[in-house]
Amino acid sequence: MVDRVSGLLFVDAAKRGLLREDVISELVRVLDARYFFSERVYYHHAKVAASAMVSMVVQTALLHGGLSPEDLYDKTDESLWPALEAHPPSYPEAASRFQDMIARFRSRRLLKRACVYPLYANREVQDALVARFFAPGQHAERTRVEAALTAALAGEGLTPPPVLLYCPARKMQLKEAATHLRLPGSPILPMSRFGDRIPRLADLERSYRDLWKLYVLAGTEDPAVLDAIARVMADLVPEAVNVYRPRGR
Repeated sequence: MVDRVSGLLFVDAAKRGLLREDVISELVRVLDARYFFSERVYYHHAKVAASAMVSMVVQTALLHGGLSPEDLYDKTDESLWPALEAHPPSYPEAASRFQDMIARFRSRRLLKRACVYPLYANREVQDALVARFFAPGQHAERTRVEAALTAALAGEGLTPPPVLLYCPARKMQLKEAATHLRLPGSPILPMSRFGDRIPRLADLERSYRDLWKLYVLAGTEDPAVLDAIARVMADLVPEAVNVYRPRGR
């Protein structure tokens, strides 16, 4: 329905002063499905790796290749990559990394998990990690740590693979929970505001936020290199807890 005063599109779960349990059940079922697909698809590690690679290439082109945000507005899956390839960074080392990431993505050679820092093991330091690496303007710090990790691997006599730090936004939320809803005796509000009256909704939102993880991704499956990455990251980010153990380690 559309509220005539505010113009908001909303779901009406009130009828003659009573709560429509059938409407609430359907809404919760939609949110359940969204959570299921997020857990199994949207935040699957392969999808995360692909997102990290695309993000790195786009950000590099924007920061160092002369690409403007407006250049991306009309791009499709097919036209995006030629536009990015036309805007490499000017300095050779970054350009080589930029081109390598594009080639890996095009050939479906996705980066692999080297370290994983899930929320359940890093709840107390999540804010600090996001502020350090992923807040606006923190691209340089993330790049510095990636470069320090690469240098440390080379110092151990290993061939450093490309490495990326990546995580989703800290305030992950079920987007559908922003849908406006009216309950008996209440104004029209986003569904997320009714967690006290719809316990399952609060549970789903909490579970969705708990999917958050910080990743270190690397272009290798060599156990020796993965071990070295975990050791170096323990020194570079000692406050964070890595729980990932790749096969063979």
